[in-house]
Amino acid sequence: MARLAERLGSATMSLYRHVANREELLVLMAAAAPGTPPAVDAERGWWPGLRTWAHALREVHLRHPWILTVNPGRPPIDPGQLRWADAGLAVPSRTGLSGDRRLSAIMAVLHYVRGEAQLGAGLADSDRADDATQEAYVRLVAADRFRTCRPRSGTARSPGRARWWARTSSSAWRECSTGSATSSTPLDGKRFPAYHRRMKRRAFTALPAAALLPAATAPFPGAAPAHATAGPPAPTPGVHPPGAGPGTPPGPGTPLGSFESPGVVHGNLPAFYERLRADLRYPDAWGSSPIRDFDGWRRHARALVERHLVHPADDRLPFRPHVLDERRTTRGYVRRLVAFDITRYSRVRAALLTPDRPGPHPAVLLLHDHGARFDIGKEKFVEPWYDEARLNSAREWTTRLMSGRFVADELAARGYVVLAVDTLGWGDRAGLTYEAQQALASNLYELGSSPAGLAAREDARAAAFLASLPQVDRRRIGAVGFSMGAFRAWQVAALSDHVAAAVSACWLTTVADMMVPGNNTLRGQSAFWMLHPGLHRHLDIPDVATIAAPKPLMAFDGELDTLFTPAGVAAAHARLREVWAGRHASRNLVTEVYPGKGHVFDADMQEESFAWLDRTLRR
Repeated sequence: MARLAERLGSATMSLYRHVANREELLVLMAAAAPGTPPAVDAERGWWPGLRTWAHALREVHLRHPWILTVNPGRPPIDPGQLRWADAGLAVPSRTGLSGDRRLSAIMAVLHYVRGEAQLGAGLADSDRADDATQEAYVRLVAADRFRTCRPRSGTARSPGRARWWARTSSSAWRECSTGSATSSTPLDGKRFPAYHRRMKRRAFTALPAAALLPAATAPFPGAAPAHATAGPPAPTPGVHPPGAGPGTPPGPGTPLGSFESPGVVHGNLPAFYERLRADLRYPDAWGSSPIRDFDGWRRHARALVERHLVHPADDRLPFRPHVLDERRTTRGYVRRLVAFDITRYSRVRAALLTPDRPGPHPAVLLLHDHGARFDIGKEKFVEPWYDEARLNSAREWTTRLMSGRFVADELAARGYVVLAVDTLGWGDRAGLTYEAQQALASNLYELGSSPAGLAAREDARAAAFLASLPQVDRRRIGAVGFSMGAFRAWQVAALSDHVAAAVSACWLTTVADMMVPGNNTLRGQSAFWMLHPGLHRHLDIPDVATIAAPKPLMAFDGELDTLFTPAGVAAAHARLREVWAGRHASRNLVTEVYPGKGHVFDADMQEESFAWLDRTLRR
């Protein structure tokens, strides 16, 4: 800006009345410098026109090499660039190609020309390097180790390397533009020895420009196929500029002219999701962590998870319980509606079922599913004697997923104290819709909380509330959950000392098997209730569950569950077995896949779970 002001004979600050900053000035310069593109006669055919256009563009870049550093890789957005793009697109207008494919062809030539000019400018600049650098190169590149890179005698210090580059580059360009070179004979070493010796890796320079057009217009090999999944459809293959591709990796192996396009594929996955996923090493998992004492590791891992919950803990907050309604049943238990302070922010109404005989009794914390059904929460497990409208919804829900049974009432009849609480957004705490979950999550994040972190804190508080009741044997509290509740069941077992055992019905997998095209998680929305931002940089999903070891844990799924891949379930179960076996506690772990069953918690699964709870909490 100072140099320009000096040339204009004005003050530097006065320029800022016309441009906002140096970057904006460069954009304006880049728009003006190329000038007017050459007139192209489409009647003569596409090849002469393309040659004329490409040569003229190359001359612009050689005349103004600084243009190559302004907004590299961006599409043409200023009038100057648009004029050149428009002229180039007019060249193959009579080839029968679609507009998208014409654009791909012209972009291929554009990137080729830019790359040629950029490399030429770089080699010209390197001619100014002192001789010591070249001598060091000759000395360091040992002939027995680097046979191709080794400079021949007398060439490494050849003077006038910029002149050498101009000669060889011009020769190569002439061959390219006349079409005399072919892809099978790239710049043979006899005709261009210096170029062949130094630039062997750039044989692409000798390709005839005619070879670029069919290659450029073929479907791009990295384009993502459309996938039947939630979210916007994947971009159609074949419409991306050459050199662009989904997930184009950075680094020495990638051409400088390449760039990532599209950036989002397969139903809302980042184009580079495979590299992100491969980068997850779970360094804090048991066995990978440098902490070798299991109890010490468990304390470390639990603290790590709790830091990622975001939502603050309320361990010492009084519950202040109050009974709102009480009904005796003919099945030997009492139904109560109770209110208590679950966090410093919320007082909730919960269903509490208690055996109608002296205690203390074993207890179960029931954790309801998501199901995209928000009018009922705890009522998915508890028969809602207190609300006729919810009773009808709950009966329909349990008929579809739980063989028409209310799990809370079944457990209470077996002699368990049962507590069920609504998660934020469900039942008493409704007001949420499926489409609004992203907004709720965003707002919680802005407020220093998170959906999954809030649920985890509330589940731990609910377990502590159960342990505080006089009719409960605080040493024998289990957590039972289905679907989203299954995730929460093993999670609360990992995070709460009040939970002695857990049953997880249909929610366990690994990150690697969950973050794949087509998985339900990719929709977002519901995923926020099982998402602790950043945690997977430290622990895989089953690694969090292993914090509960060696507590008794029953984890099962249905063979036909479409929400989780068989491979993901198998890998997660294998991880659990590995850790429990390492703690000499294999007898405390049950992993099972029910053949022929889907994403359900039906009567067979319930009965097996109840029998396991009896063996675990009543012994």
